[in-house]
Amino acid sequence: MIDIKTAFNDCYNADKTKYIKKWLVGWEVSQEHHKYNGEKDFITWFERSTKYVGKHYFYDNLNPLVEKSHSYHKKLVNKLNLDIDIDKYKDFSVYNAQDYLFQNLYPVPDRMEIKHVLDFGAGYGRQANLWTQLRDDVVYVAMDAIEAPYCMQYLYYQFLEKPFHDYVEEKDKFEINDDPGIYHLPTWRKDLLPHNFFDMIICVQVLQELNARLVREMVKTFHEVLKPGGALYIRDHDQAWKPAHLINLNDYLKKKGFVLEFRPHVIDKEDIHGIPRISRKIDSKVEKSQKLTAQKFLKFGGYLSKVMEKIRNNS
Repeated sequence: MIDIKTAFNDCYNADKTKYIKKWLVGWEVSQEHHKYNGEKDFITWFERSTKYVGKHYFYDNLNPLVEKSHSYHKKLVNKLNLDIDIDKYKDFSVYNAQDYLFQNLYPVPDRMEIKHVLDFGAGYGRQANLWTQLRDDVVYVAMDAIEAPYCMQYLYYQFLEKPFHDYVEEKDKFEINDDPGIYHLPTWRKDLLPHNFFDMIICVQVLQELNARLVREMVKTFHEVLKPGGALYIRDHDQAWKPAHLINLNDYLKKKGFVLEFRPHVIDKEDIHGIPRISRKIDSKVEKSQKLTAQKFLKFGGYLSKVMEKIRNNS
């Protein structure tokens, strides 16, 4: 493996003039997690993340997914020779399992089957855990702009045993295509995301940490790169905690061509940590199919006339 910290910063400096704007790469909070300190950062993230586990929602249905997720974390710890008892943090795999279950909660039409996934602000990479272990046909794209999480993601993806393409490693030939595997790129190269390509975009505990300009830019980008009917999965504390901006994201998504499809009525930080919800990019064919057209109105009018005639004849 390459020295990912050096490679990331070399890439940043090479791209700075053409692609990078301060507002595009700035996360407004958690500054202490910006600088990568090496593989031991995983220990810090595991310890910090234990507070995120909520066991009360879906818990009885999660065990197989929890075991699958935890098995990879044990493998990761062994490969990186980390001095941590990972079994103490097994409950954190509940968080992974919940997200995967919510993201695949109910049947969808064939055209909306999830095969192309974009994980925006991917943390240390955990969303790829179950998606790549349980599916061999998925194009999984992860992106981040911050040194520490980007470097951790690079390491996290190494041992998932899937084809792996990293912009930092193969800058001149990096391309996202239909070949299953993991694709990793910095946020400032969002221009490399194919339009109308993704079936799902994942944003977990990230949008509330972005400046307002970046939130608006990414919502625009999400709409461009999602297929019609594609899902935007968000899990955070919604209006209860958004330290970096004052945007009401629920209202903003409606204005920008999304419709809310799923949101559980639960108590944040008690029933579950973070409110999961799914919005979809509006599909004009779906909207058209649900409108009362003149043809449908006339057909309904004829049906109604027959019903009223039967009522009159029987009275």
